[in-house]
Amino acid sequence: MEHTSIILYCNSEISYIEECINSIRSFTEPGTYEIIAIVNSNASEESIDWFTEQTDIVISSCKDNAKLQEAWNGVIHISRGDQIVFLHSNTVVTENWLTNLMQCLFVSEDIAVVGPLTNYFTGDNQMIDADYSTMNDLLIFANEQYRNGLVNGFFEKKLVISDFCFLIKRSALNKVGPLDEELEPKSFMKDYCLRLLEAGYKSALCKSVYVHHYSQLQENNSGAPLFYDKWSFDPQSTLPAMDLLAQLKPKGQTQRILMVGCGCGSSLMKLSNLYPEAEVYGIETDDVQRYLASLVGDVGLGSFSEQLSRFERRSFDHILVTPQFFEASHPLKSLKLMLDYLHEDGEFIIELANNRSCEAFRILFSEEVTSKHYGLQPSLSDISIFIENNSFYQPTVATFEKPLDDRDIALFNQTKSLMSPVVQQQFHISKFIMVARRLPETSLLHTLFNDLITAYTEEKLERILQYYPSPNVKAIEIYNGPAIPLLNLLAIESLERKKYDDALLYLNKAYELEPMDSSTLFNLGTLTYVLGDTEDSLRWLKQVHDKNEEVQQWIIKMEVEISQKSEDLKLLKLLLLRVEYNVERENNITEISERLRNKIVRVEDVLSIVEDDIIDKSNTLNLVAVHCYQKDQSEPAVTLLNKSLEYDPDFEPTILHLAFVHIQNGNLDRAYHYLKSANKQTPAIYEWLQKVKHSLDEGVQ
Repeated sequence: MEHTSIILYCNSEISYIEECINSIRSFTEPGTYEIIAIVNSNASEESIDWFTEQTDIVISSCKDNAKLQEAWNGVIHISRGDQIVFLHSNTVVTENWLTNLMQCLFVSEDIAVVGPLTNYFTGDNQMIDADYSTMNDLLIFANEQYRNGLVNGFFEKKLVISDFCFLIKRSALNKVGPLDEELEPKSFMKDYCLRLLEAGYKSALCKSVYVHHYSQLQENNSGAPLFYDKWSFDPQSTLPAMDLLAQLKPKGQTQRILMVGCGCGSSLMKLSNLYPEAEVYGIETDDVQRYLASLVGDVGLGSFSEQLSRFERRSFDHILVTPQFFEASHPLKSLKLMLDYLHEDGEFIIELANNRSCEAFRILFSEEVTSKHYGLQPSLSDISIFIENNSFYQPTVATFEKPLDDRDIALFNQTKSLMSPVVQQQFHISKFIMVARRLPETSLLHTLFNDLITAYTEEKLERILQYYPSPNVKAIEIYNGPAIPLLNLLAIESLERKKYDDALLYLNKAYELEPMDSSTLFNLGTLTYVLGDTEDSLRWLKQVHDKNEEVQQWIIKMEVEISQKSEDLKLLKLLLLRVEYNVERENNITEISERLRNKIVRVEDVLSIVEDDIIDKSNTLNLVAVHCYQKDQSEPAVTLLNKSLEYDPDFEPTILHLAFVHIQNGNLDRAYHYLKSANKQTPAIYEWLQKVKHSLDEGVQ
């Protein structure tokens, strides 16, 4: 094995440093490496004493508070290895870590730098979920990752990797030069990976090596503008758009995928790794990022329309669009151009930055230099109207929330008088991702209907049900075949899959076409009964003109249920009034809780009666909610507490109980939000707020 230099900047606590170095000694082949420890001039006496006793470590010094890359650059000239590992001193390496990293590094000549998997968020998609508490468990977990790597592929080429642990060829280091000391620690590694890329090298993730990382050191984040000045884009643009890619569900491996606004190409690389049989292409209008993306993926030259025109029309199964593209383009005009290149059954996946978000407001009211331009972003409403007017199914929209910190909450309180209720509700939403599939041609659907009716199979049925119900219904309206039986069949199958809205759409159309059809009336009765509307179900069943014995028994059963339901609601109203006026309050609360548990009444029934008949709404709901929570009925408890807060946002018991529930569920951010948002900071709320804030601060450390 070739000789490797392992360089550590020892700015962690001495206990971390000792554990890191001892793990290197335990799990690295003797004689194949040297350790170079960089100790700053302000190191503790304990640290200095410990290093003095070590005979197998090369000790170097640096000035106090030296940047990470500055300290590392300072010792490269004294290192003797053919390869160099740069390692944070608060890490723990595992068995065969260096051997396996070396194997990955020399898979191909163009790989210059590799990094391992880890437990701590690095921002570079190297983190995996980990669950261990002892060194033995850690080693078992690391061996599991090694075996997974052997089965699923032990390396993955990436645009950038994290700086917490990386192995680099000295030849590449000599060619590209030292790390950029002007940049902040959180972006210098991204910068270096891009410089390697420009020099013809690639970075890679070694998925068969796992290194434990205790935490990231406290770092100055003010250097992002320097990265932006150097590259003309934000460091975040070097990372794959994982939330966007997660919405992609290809029907098969041989798909054609176009990513518009592909940035530097990291998402293109991730797509190629996820779907190796797919054809992946990119479009990027920023010159610098387009050049970098062209080094790792299939990205064309020229303007947006010129890049798009090189493809065949209607050739893409999926077109993914990023917020970055909307910042540099006329969004709706560009989407219209893309339509011609989307397959007749293809889909748009569009990520939109929320232009009503906390971050958008902060930029609006500040003078910060930023690469984000929310004013250029289309709204969700704009895109929804475009989709509706261009022959797509009803799209699905996923929302992504960002926890609010003290600064965010202060901004909200300062500006909420300027916001509409809708804007206030979206303040914590950072982005939306819309998935919209094109409507199939009516002739195609008619062919599918005929095939299903001629020879029924589950496969043929699934092919129809994969489409949204609205185009199916429109096609059935002009279908020459047996429309009513087909609509009822699709409704029943949707009901079995618990797609109740779809089933209702099919049955409503069947009723519209033939109001007296017994199958339709019976199925409407069944569906409404499943949805909990016994009275509506009874209404439908009574319209069936040829009632068999089964239908008649159903009608009798429902009439009894409706009569009993009326009595149950009368009793619930009495119980809630007695709670409000403190008449045997505990007994009545217990009775309400038990009736909710046994599904005799619903939480919606409680809310309805409180709305119509209770005066002290917040307190009554709060009392019932607390009892429910104590009896392990957390879902109705939270619903009742949230409604209580709507009636009185300053009611201290509700605020404290909501905070308590979220603390118990481990959601300290949400608890902090409720406490911080209280207009009246009572002594109890303030005390809880400080305790939660302390816990959050401890968690960060």
